[in-house]
Amino acid sequence: MPVAHVFNRGSTGSLPSLSLAPPAVLNIAAGTTTGTLVSLDATGGTAPYTYSAAITFDSSGAGTASISGISGKNISLQFLTNGLYLEVTITATDSLGATASVTAGVLVASVAAGTMTPGAFPASQLLASTETTASISFNPVGGVFTAPVTYVATVQSGTAGISNVGTAVSLTGLSQDTVVLVRLRATDSTGGTPLVADAFALVEVQADVTNPLVYSVIREIDFTDPANAAGPFVNGSQSVNLIDKNTGATVGCTLIHSMAAGSFATMTSQIISGTGWKLGFAATATPTFCNGPLLIPLPSSIGFDDDVVVTIVGYSNQPVSNNSSYFQVARTGSTPSQDSTNSWGGFRILRSAVAQTALFISAQGGTAGTTLTTVTTPPCPLTWLQGAVQLTLRLYLPRYANRARVNMNGTGSSIVCDLGAAAVVASSTANRGGWIAGNSGFWLYHGASNGGGNGLGAQFSTITSIKFERRTLP
Repeated sequence: MPVAHVFNRGSTGSLPSLSLAPPAVLNIAAGTTTGTLVSLDATGGTAPYTYSAAITFDSSGAGTASISGISGKNISLQFLTNGLYLEVTITATDSLGATASVTAGVLVASVAAGTMTPGAFPASQLLASTETTASISFNPVGGVFTAPVTYVATVQSGTAGISNVGTAVSLTGLSQDTVVLVRLRATDSTGGTPLVADAFALVEVQADVTNPLVYSVIREIDFTDPANAAGPFVNGSQSVNLIDKNTGATVGCTLIHSMAAGSFATMTSQIISGTGWKLGFAATATPTFCNGPLLIPLPSSIGFDDDVVVTIVGYSNQPVSNNSSYFQVARTGSTPSQDSTNSWGGFRILRSAVAQTALFISAQGGTAGTTLTTVTTPPCPLTWLQGAVQLTLRLYLPRYANRARVNMNGTGSSIVCDLGAAAVVASSTANRGGWIAGNSGFWLYHGASNGGGNGLGAQFSTITSIKFERRTLP
């Protein structure tokens, strides 16, 4: 299906973020004073990458062990002693200066392990900041160990609840930005002095770090979802429960329908499974206009440092002159109507003649919403008003807004800058932050008019989805 981007102001695209996974615990034999820790390859970001490292924990407390050099991903260690445990923070840096860090463990055996080594250590785990549990599968010991073998898991560094059944270890109570070193000790059944062997694993939980340049979806409604089917709606205020596509939560919304003329007997407003929120006019429809503002709450209020992007997707079928659709967004407060003074922005798309169209772009300016348009020539293809082309309205609402009002007429245009609050006369004062701040919801305004031109039952306006994205900049 063809897609028309009606209004695109801003982009949320970004490169994949730089990431780095931790290597397995480096096990060094007793009596060895040097070793080489090898970092895994960084991914994402912009190549090439450089690697650096620092010792951030020394179990001896002496601080004798040190890094003697770094070559590529190879980190050389020196002055190691028996029984020493080190934590080494490895940092990868890409060509644009982005960084990613992980913690690696280095363990020097306290005595020569001989045949009691319990096999390869498990790979280190790097968990998301939201994870609070982990599972580790160790290899069993063999060789000269006499069955049955008893396994006991303990936390050697960090904080977590721990339990094990044989070689299967479970961790609970993990918290973000922590590193936990786990030891699994195997003891055999030899009489007198049993054989003992240790294996280790490292679990790191990432810090909760949000990339301030990336937008996050905080509210998304899919009107085509069967769970959102509702109506037909009536004149006046009514409650509408909708499912948030992003979270699955039920969102209690308020729809306030009003008619400028005519009657709901000649038109229908309904959320239809597989179709969306559709305003349809009957073949008997008299000159009428339908206001359909829907108040959608947000999980949290918009802050003074928030940038916002709102995307509305839908279709419009306007068979004859004076038929039109309205897709607009307004801040909370008084109930909006078409081109409302509290509108953040949007559009009206109009069939202005047999083969002509008009596209009206609405923007906030001064103390009133301002319409920016020209109708002397068709500003969009006629196919946009024939019900088959997907229309995408994308509004970028920055935290610092130079809101410009453009007045157009037959003799020319004039530009008026409004850099103050909405209730302040346009002026040349400095940029003001947070001009959309404080709102804990927004109005999705869906309107349609047959303007006296009867569409013979084929006229409709449909919104299929709305998405509200936000980023908070420092």
